[in-house]
Amino acid sequence: MARSRAKSGFCRASLGLWSHWTNPHEPDLYGFAAITDEPPADVASAGHDRCIINLRPEHVEAWLTSEKRGREELQAILSDRVVSAFEHAALTVA
Repeated sequence: MARSRAKSGFCRASLGLWSHWTNPHEPDLYGFAAITDEPPADVASAGHDRCIINLRPEHVEAWLTSEKRGREELQAILSDRVVSAFEHAALTVA
């Protein structure tokens, strides 16, 4: 999970999975994948087909202790996500 804070003061927790693979004959390998879903309309209109899931702050503790939770509870947490609104503007190159 990665946390970031918007200018508005809202703290966002983005979900991901990570792994650490070891082999005595190879360098360690770290992997990370963000958990995504269908994007909200404003993100899709900018050409993106996926959007990272952001947890509501009240769900962070439950997500980080997922081994104590059932599938239904975790799915409910994913469904009760923060949907960010974005403003899109064309970039100009000087």
